[in-house]
Amino acid sequence: MNGSDQMPQLIDYIIALTNLYGIVHKNRVQTIYNQQHTEPVTEEELQLILDNPPSTLEKAFVVVYQDYFVHEFIIEERLFDELMLKKGRKPYYIPEKEELLRHVDESYFEKTPQYRRLLKYIKKHFISNDEEAEWLCDDIQLIGQVDRNMQDVMYQFDRRQIEFKDMNQLNDIIQLVKELFNATRIWENNGYTPNELFEKFKKPGLDERSFSTLELHPSFVQTPPIAHKIGRNDPCPCGSGKKYKKCCLGKIGM
Repeated sequence: MNGSDQMPQLIDYIIALTNLYGIVHKNRVQTIYNQQHTEPVTEEELQLILDNPPSTLEKAFVVVYQDYFVHEFIIEERLFDELMLKKGRKPYYIPEKEELLRHVDESYFEKTPQYRRLLKYIKKHFISNDEEAEWLCDDIQLIGQVDRNMQDVMYQFDRRQIEFKDMNQLNDIIQLVKELFNATRIWENNGYTPNELFEKFKKPGLDERSFSTLELHPSFVQTPPIAHKIGRNDPCPCGSGKKYKKCCLGKIGM
């Protein structure tokens, strides 16, 4: 590796892979980087970054833990061991270089057909304003990346004072969100979506689709969760004046 010339690219890979996987070992960074570049990076060069992390990593919420690059949220919430157990021996999703580097932006996600179907339904039945409808879908998408908790999804409707006119409408939303979450890349699947991993192996133990048997009582719709959830398009609570997704997303526990 040509020292300073390629260092920014390597840092981008570390950030992108950490955003995609949550936790990534230095050897995996080396392997993926070298697969996509003609000039290889050595283990020693990666070790130098581990020993002296540049400020760029800190600004991107990437911290060093042993021989791993880890998203700061995982360390702050003490989720490292739990997440490593969930990852187990699952394979790693490795996108092409162009797609991988989009993950340098922590707020990036793929706007899948499932996302667009949810957005279309929300615009038709709840929010006519295009930007506000996308904000709601973005917040739901983030929940799918973090904990896939349907109560948190319902809170996003409640905080916007959106009510469902009947159980059919509620069930439509539940189904659309379930489909979205099953098409969302998550840390515990090493970047794979639940659908992809299930199709790849077709083993019952790997089917982690979250809401296949979900049932909700009608009164649940009107009950917000106790904890306040910050939407990714809300003003950041740090007071910077920026949107949460462009400031402290990942640094503040969801």
